[in-house]
Amino acid sequence: EGYITVYVPADITEGKVVVIASNGSKTIVKTLTFVEGVCNMTDNTVSLSTKGGNFTISLSTNYDYEVETTASWIWVANTKSIRNESLTFQYDALPQGTTTRSAQILFKDRYNGTVKTVDVYQGSLISLEKSQTMLFKGEEEYLTANVLSGNQELVWTSSNSDIVWVSQEGKIIAI
Repeated sequence: EGYITVYVPADITEGKVVVIASNGSKTIVKTLTFVEGVCNMTDNTVSLSTKGGNFTISLSTNYDYEVETTASWIWVANTKSIRNESLTFQYDALPQGTTTRSAQILFKDRYNGTVKTVDVYQGSLISLEKSQTMLFKGEEEYLTANVLSGNQELVWTSSNSDIVWVSQEGKIIAI
C-alpha cells in the first residue's frame, strides 16, 4: 500500500504540479509541467481543381496529432515530424459527370479528439438551381444560386445587359 499526493504550490510556475508517490518505504517526487495545446494553420478551407493532384497545408503545433480524411478520394501523401510542418495531400480527379464534391481533413490529438478541421472543396463552388430558362421581353424570374463554401460572396452579372438585366439578388429581366 502507498499513496500519491499532488501539490500545486503557489511559488511554482503556473502549469506545473508536484507529484509525490510513496509506498511507505520509498518516496518519489516529480514535477509535471502542463502546457496548453496550440495548433495554427495557414488554411481552414481549400479549393481544388477538377483534375487530381497535390496540395499542401502548413501548420505549427506543440502536440502530437493524427490526420484523417472523411472521403476516400483525398489522402495524406507524406507525414513529417511534428512542429512546423507542411503536409502534402494527394487527391483524385473529379469523376466524369460530377460538378463538385467536398471532404474534411481532421487533425486529432493523441486522445482522438478533433482539434482542427479543414474543409476541402473540389470543382465548382457555385451552381444555379436551373441550368436554363426561357423569358420573353419584359418577363422576370429569380435565379437561386447554391454556394458550396460558406465564405463566398456572390456577385450577379449579365454577359449581355442589352438582352438580360440581373440584380444583386438574382432577379433577371428580359429586355
